[in-house]
Formats: sequence, C-alpha cells, structure tokens
Amino acid sequence: MKNILVVGKGEPFISIIISLSNMRIVPNQSDELAYYVRFEGNGKWVDGLIPASLIQFEKKKLDLLTFDMVYIFPDKLSEGIEKVNFFNELGTCEIMVITHTTRYSRIYRQLADFVITSQSEKNQYHWLINKESIIS
Repeated sequence: MKNILVVGKGEPFISIIISLSNMRIVPNQSDELAYYVRFEGNGKWVDGLIPASLIQFEKKKLDLLTFDMVYIFPDKLSEGIEKVNFFNELGTCEIMVITHTTRYSRIYRQLADFVITSQSEKNQYHWLINKESIIS
C-alpha cells in the first residue's frame, strides 16, 4: 500500500486526479496543487488537495514524510528542480517527473528516480497511477 502525492497543474495533472478520485476540479491555471492519497489504517483511504508551493511544503514537511511516491508535473524548469530537490532532501520517497520538454529530461534524470518525457500536453496519464497500483 503506497501513499502517493501528485504535484502540478494543467491537463496531465488534472487527468491523474480525475482518474484517481471522483473530484471535479477546475483550478486556476496559475494554481499549483498537490493531490494526495494516503492509507490511514483500518482499510480507509483518505485523499484531498493541498497547495503545492515550497512555502506550504516546508510547513507540512512532517506530513510529507509519509509519502512513498511523488509524481511531479513541472511547469517551469526552476520550479521543477526546486520540487525535486525538496523531496530528495526528505529522502523518504521515490520521485517521478513527467515533463513535456525533452531538453530538460536529462536534467531531471540526474535528480529524480524516474523521468517520463512526452511530446504532447494532451496525453492522458491515468496509466501512471491507478488505485490497484496504490493498493499493491
């Protein structure tokens, strides 16, 4: 049973959230959010959204230690590197970066555990995470 956190914004990020939950979200394009799915015990799963700024992550650092896998959909290289470095410093989770910018994939490969590069922002990424993979 894996606790996961998905960080980002835009279509691929929203696709993941919709495939994992019953949420219907329409976030502001400038809002970066994090969706979490956490096993609370007694067979109970809890999910929700939290702000994904580094300031908010610093405040919730102890809570973020519980995640086994973090998926990051970076909007900009600098923000993506900051997020990957933050979770690297925590040292408690595997980090997967999903980027549409192939020229940055080499940089992310040096920092993250896994990197997926896609040419199209319209691809659906529900296959990356599904409820069966979380439970196993």
